[in-house]
Amino acid sequence: MRNFVVGLLSVAIRVVYQYEGKGANNRLFETDPKTKLPTTTLANFINACINIMFEAKQNARNYTEFFKLFCEIINCGPETAGYLINKRVIGRIMDFFFDQSSPYNQFFRDMSDVPYKEPKEIEIGVPQDEKVKVRTPWEELLLRRKERNQMESHLASKAYMWKAVNTLVRYCRFNPNVERCQWQIGDDDYEVHNNERVLLTPDSKFIERAITESDGKIGYRNIAQMYSYLSYEDERFTKIFITAIKNTLSEAGCHAYRPFLRCFSTVLTLKDSLSNYRVI
Repeated sequence: MRNFVVGLLSVAIRVVYQYEGKGANNRLFETDPKTKLPTTTLANFINACINIMFEAKQNARNYTEFFKLFCEIINCGPETAGYLINKRVIGRIMDFFFDQSSPYNQFFRDMSDVPYKEPKEIEIGVPQDEKVKVRTPWEELLLRRKERNQMESHLASKAYMWKAVNTLVRYCRFNPNVERCQWQIGDDDYEVHNNERVLLTPDSKFIERAITESDGKIGYRNIAQMYSYLSYEDERFTKIFITAIKNTLSEAGCHAYRPFLRCFSTVLTLKDSLSNYRVI
């Protein structure tokens, strides 16, 4: 059902994008001069999604699809990707992942830069009063056991979270003094805030955690590409990334090798002046 809802919203977003965000029609940054609220439906919806990002942890089973929705917004076009980068979504996603380990919780969880308005009259989705059967204590116990088993078997995946941040990162240029990386997306050289850069290029132990907690192919492939892209013409971070891979390969069991081998094989395909250094 959640996938159906995401699909339904994705179709609506793409339709609205044609009129409010695409090319010459791009009005995503327009705001009301008095209220400072977005004047477009698409920007208002994106701001609303950003505002509830950190509430997703309270609904752990559901945030897989929540970040899948961000991927759909990014895939609309460079205009929506640029809007999300401008609203520091890269840093907010990394802060979401590192949680209390991040030194910038207060900075990224301040939503004053992404205001949104809610309609006064909701035409659909209005809750209706219904007669509810009162459960017996035995029925309550059985229900709690069932929900606990479902939670354990449907743990939230971070795969689309990594896919979203990886795509946004590759829209950015981190070293303007060297040639553009062949993996960069689009023609606009977006920049990230210094706090975002810190969370994107942490110490090796934090990278080890990110790779270890990646979920499935979508997760670790996007982590591998993102950290490899961040290693482009950056000797310091290249050392950190490779150290993280080596440390875990020497300690992890064979079942945990795949994400780290994917990271290693991906960074070796990066073409820059450090290519030979990485092989050695």
